Amino acid sequence: TSLDVQVAARKVLRVLAVEDVGHEAKKWQAWRKKHPGGDRGAWLLAGLLHGDASIAALAGRELARLTGDDLGFSPELPKGERKKIRAAYAERLEAARRS
Repeated sequence: TSLDVQVAARKVLRVLAVEDVGHEAKKWQAWRKKHPGGDRGAWLLAGLLHGDASIAALAGRELARLTGDDLGFSPELPKGERKKIRAAYAERLEAARRS
């Protein structure tokens, strides 16, 4: 059904974009307009500070998987610690781009 497709698409977009704006295509299109670069690394880094703990946790797991380094990210950490971990992951992503 159409709803099944929407639910499946939302799940995939949550993982790829590390965001969740619901089931409506128009909301995802608006999100895409605001994030035109398609840089998943940037989306993941932004996701670490997301207000939804499940999204932030997803970003942390994805960054650990992509970089091969689990830096101990948790959405429950103080914001300052989350920012330090985000900076460390940003360095790893940049180093991977250069190599």
